[in-house]
Amino acid sequence: MTDIITVALSKLDADPMNVRKTYSAEGIEALAANIRADGYRLLQNVVVRKGDKKGRYFVVAGGRRLVALKLLAEAGEIAKDYPVECKEREGGSPRKSASQRTSCARKCTRLTSTRHLTH
Repeated sequence: MTDIITVALSKLDADPMNVRKTYSAEGIEALAANIRADGYRLLQNVVVRKGDKKGRYFVVAGGRRLVALKLLAEAGEIAKDYPVECKEREGGSPRKSASQRTSCARKCTRLTSTRHLTH
């Protein structure tokens, strides 16, 4: 089941199970500019799962959006506890493999889309 919840930006962490660990600075800055231009709203919610500590969440899908929001917070454009609408994924022990599958699927889709645009 997936529920929409609002989580403070300061309570969101990158999912350690995400296969993507780095992002280009230019890409994050461009994404931050897009978020800024749209009134600091995300066009697509990040997907989260409960974190290891109470009240914290891991971002399963939307790591680039998370980094861009944190960049905006560091610049003082939004509060560090800015409310972020998230889709919460529930599950038991298979969560880790599900988050890895989601991460891989999103990366593969992005790579396929990029190849179509450049060829």
